Amino acid sequence: MRPLFASGPFFSHLILISLISFEAAFVASSSNNRDSQLLLGFKASLPDQSVLQNWVPNQDPCSFSGVTCQGSGVSSVELGYTLLNTDFHSVAAFLLALKNLEYLSLMKAGITGNISFRSGSKCSSLLTTLDLSQNTLSGPVSTVSALASCSNLKFLNLSTNSLVSSGGEESRGLQLSLEVLDLSFNKLSAVNVVPWILHGGCNELKHLALKGNEIAGEIDVSNCRKLKILDVSWNNFSMGNPSLEAAQLWNSLISPAISFPSTSPLQFLLLYLADNKFQGQVPLYLTEACSTLVELVLSSNNLSGMLPTGFASCSSLKSFDVSTNNFTGRLPIEIFQNMNSLKKLGLAFNYFSGPLPESLSSLFNLEALDLSSNRFSGSIPISLCENPTNRLQVLYLHNNILIGSIPASLSNCSQLVSLHLSFNYLTGTIPTSLGALSKLKDLRLWLNQLHGEIPRELSYIQTLETLILDFNELSGAIPSGLSNCTKLNWISLSNNRFTGEIPASLGKLSSHAILKLSNNSFYGRIPPELGDCQSLIWLDLNTNYLNGTIPPVLFKHSGKIAVNFIAGKRYMYAKNDGSKECHGSGNLLEFSGIRQEQLGRISSQNPCNFTRVYGGHTQPTFNDNGSMIFLDLSYNLLLGAIPKEIGTMPYLFILNLGHNNISGTIPQEIGNLKGLGILDLSYNRSLWFPSPPCENSAAASGSEHRKSHCRQASLAGSVAMGLLFSLFCIFGVIIVIVETKKRRKKQESSLDVYMDSCSHSGATNTSWKLTGAREALSINLATFEKPLRKFTFADLLEATNGFHDDSLIGSGGFGDVYKAQLKDGSVVAIKKLIHIVDKVTEKRRRWKPLGRSSTRTSFHSWVTVRWVRNGF
Repeated sequence: MRPLFASGPFFSHLILISLISFEAAFVASSSNNRDSQLLLGFKASLPDQSVLQNWVPNQDPCSFSGVTCQGSGVSSVELGYTLLNTDFHSVAAFLLALKNLEYLSLMKAGITGNISFRSGSKCSSLLTTLDLSQNTLSGPVSTVSALASCSNLKFLNLSTNSLVSSGGEESRGLQLSLEVLDLSFNKLSAVNVVPWILHGGCNELKHLALKGNEIAGEIDVSNCRKLKILDVSWNNFSMGNPSLEAAQLWNSLISPAISFPSTSPLQFLLLYLADNKFQGQVPLYLTEACSTLVELVLSSNNLSGMLPTGFASCSSLKSFDVSTNNFTGRLPIEIFQNMNSLKKLGLAFNYFSGPLPESLSSLFNLEALDLSSNRFSGSIPISLCENPTNRLQVLYLHNNILIGSIPASLSNCSQLVSLHLSFNYLTGTIPTSLGALSKLKDLRLWLNQLHGEIPRELSYIQTLETLILDFNELSGAIPSGLSNCTKLNWISLSNNRFTGEIPASLGKLSSHAILKLSNNSFYGRIPPELGDCQSLIWLDLNTNYLNGTIPPVLFKHSGKIAVNFIAGKRYMYAKNDGSKECHGSGNLLEFSGIRQEQLGRISSQNPCNFTRVYGGHTQPTFNDNGSMIFLDLSYNLLLGAIPKEIGTMPYLFILNLGHNNISGTIPQEIGNLKGLGILDLSYNRSLWFPSPPCENSAAASGSEHRKSHCRQASLAGSVAMGLLFSLFCIFGVIIVIVETKKRRKKQESSLDVYMDSCSHSGATNTSWKLTGAREALSINLATFEKPLRKFTFADLLEATNGFHDDSLIGSGGFGDVYKAQLKDGSVVAIKKLIHIVDKVTEKRRRWKPLGRSSTRTSFHSWVTVRWVRNGF
């Protein structure tokens, strides 16, 4: 009989295979157990145990949310946008200690503290990628060297944190051999930051991003042979000694700021040098070394002269941006015709002049052309869109000196998404052919000399979101078909010659947030259907011939409004000067790509002197519980009482019902408008506050006698209240006049105060900066988080130590910002705004009581401060 298990080579191999499989299984199980312990330990260290809910014991760690396994253990942990609120030490002790970890992302996860390892902590030797961006990591940037224990780390993102320069970084260097390093938007400022980063060598470095700091000094990347992407935008690099040799430095541009090798120049792909202090002419060396560049950004510097013809050698460029400099001369079209791949061309905010060349149409790959805010003259070339293969999506020609009509041939640019021709001297009518632009979202033609009607063909553009035609000579009625453009959120037709009734069909626009129809000749009733606009936050109908009553249903969506879709649009709010000819509270103007110093051009078509101008980007802060924030129905023929429903709008900041025929009692519900900054009820028929109700008698007998007595008492009370109110108004005006005269002697101009957000979100973030001051100066949907506060001028002087330089924390285009601690301990920012006015207007500007309304005058007696966020 043969044995059940034969001996021999086959049997030996079988045992060996079994042992190997068992050992592998044991190792895998052991590794999983260790990884599970580390992951569960990390969860236990969190202050909130409700996050990472499925990270529980006795479960395979590979099933945990955000965890990926490969082979014998955890290889990747992705917890970006998970609010962990923990210190970096916990990250180092548990997550970075995962033996097989290759990838860790904790972007915007609430990670705090310094970058350091506790004694005994180790970092995975396999880790290649670490993303800690958009957290609140702090301490000196030199602490980043602690990550040297992650010996295989190649990609490190620490952008948008709070790392600072310690001043001693240059001694040892970063000690990391990285391919990608992003330190953008921290608080780095020392001149030795870049030498410290590159001190240990940069042989492997391909991408270096230092955007959004305050770094100065020099950048010597001559040894970084593999560097392809360099982003040092938004820093303080400036021109140095122009006599240094161009073979080693970009002489007149950035020497000695940025050094390149004298031989074998770097083959950059992306080069971002925007928002620094570079000046002078573009050096030839840059144009000679740009043959491989795909993107070149030199915007927001102080470069001047003409664009060098040598840029024609940048034949691989897809994006070329030199906007916001001081370049002059004619448009050098021959340079760009050699860039066969060019998709984006940005020349805005320079001083290029002369006519637009017909050969612009030869740039057939161009997707975005921005020539705004220059001095181009003549007419828009008819040939601009003649090439049937053109790909143009964005065409910005606004704020120039262009004349003539809008070419009907623009409709041949069938891919157009945004067309902006405002702030020119264009005449004629709006071409009906524009209705064929089926992808158009933004049509902005304001401040020209256009006449005629709005073409009904525009109603065919179902993608249309913005229609801005203010300050023209347009007439006729609003096409009712605009309601077909269901995505419209900003309709602005003010200061034209429109007539007819406001179409009730506009109420079908659920995304409609801004409706400006002021200074026209509209008549009829305010359509109650506007109350169906579920997102209406700005309604300006002043100076028309509207009659009837204010529809109570106009406010039925208060508390339900969501308008985040309108975020990011640039605007200016021009406060009206209160002169007799100037009607309404102010004008909200779309102001993207327009020089604010040319705001005076608006006065040529408007009787107002805009003595107070404020700007920013729209960024509403409520999601689905907002209300209207601006309502101006002044200078109409409205009748009846003020509806009590008006008191349901907690975010309402400006309410102007002046110069109508409104009568009756002022509803007590107006007292619910806690955020109200301006209330104007002046020049109406007869408005009064309700007197206390007369008490009913408990006895039924003698009721008629008591009713008669009640009526007499009510009449007498009303007369008395009227007399007292009149006397109050008179004395109030006298007091204000006396106080005003005193203040004139103490100050030369009025002081405006507002709160500004000091946080950075990775992009420009100015929130509806129509912030509260004495008048409707600004509208910030985040300003209503705290109640109004009142301050005298003396309070402000005390809080800022007389606006001393020691309190100065920053300066901007609208004035200086001071840090101030109020008497109650609150820390706020106070901005002394620089008013955009000409010298004559500045000399004439004085404080004046407004009209007969004591209500309006009282708001001039105080400076209102609103909070966006506390702290700095």
